[in-house]
Amino acid sequence: MLLAHKIELRPTPEQMVYLDKACGSKRHCFNQLLAHFSQAENKWSKAEGYQHYINVIRKEFEWYNEVSSRVTRNAIDDLDNAFKHFFRRVKAKQKAGFPRFKKKDLRDSFALRELAKFDVIGRGLRIEKLKTKIEMRQPLRFQGTAKQVRISKRAGKYFASILVDTDNYNPNDVDRQKSVGVDFGIKELAVLSTGKVFAANQKLKVSLRQLAKLQRNLSKKVKGSNHRAKAKLKIQKLHFRII
Repeated sequence: MLLAHKIELRPTPEQMVYLDKACGSKRHCFNQLLAHFSQAENKWSKAEGYQHYINVIRKEFEWYNEVSSRVTRNAIDDLDNAFKHFFRRVKAKQKAGFPRFKKKDLRDSFALRELAKFDVIGRGLRIEKLKTKIEMRQPLRFQGTAKQVRISKRAGKYFASILVDTDNYNPNDVDRQKSVGVDFGIKELAVLSTGKVFAANQKLKVSLRQLAKLQRNLSKKVKGSNHRAKAKLKIQKLHFRII
């Protein structure tokens, strides 16, 4: 059985530089491929994408070599999936939605899908071309073979989603309790049919007021400016804390 475990990472400043560089390289490669195959004379196929990647893109942007080669190589797989969904919707006469260019700081991520490129040892995550192991907040929940890892960045924090092939998980082992009714109120957050009462979350109300203030502040910033980027990051961090 394949199961994924998402774990927060605690990288050092040097490791953050590598992770940001890997996210940027993957995003840049994806956009380069999309720009080339968006032209009418260039018809997409995974084989053609690979040839353009090897013969043109990697030769032009040598700084890709500063991270694992699979980081940028997997941009081909991601674009292939995007085109497959696009063509499927076109065939079904649905709203197609042509693949879009990726933007910085918007769902930044990269994946390593080969065992030789990463390894999980206890609470340490090894990544190719990174000299030190990245500390994970907790060890893997499942015992088995790690198949792939996807590193993502959200609100200034880094996470690893590790796919594990395991045999020691049985969904029937879960301790299931009887269902209860929930009544959401104004004075109280919720009241259960068992009579248990959950008080209103005052910290949430304060955070929502703070969020509204930050969003008003963001609307006043010039698009593309550093001040807007900083204001946007504050909102992302507050969103992460609220949810």
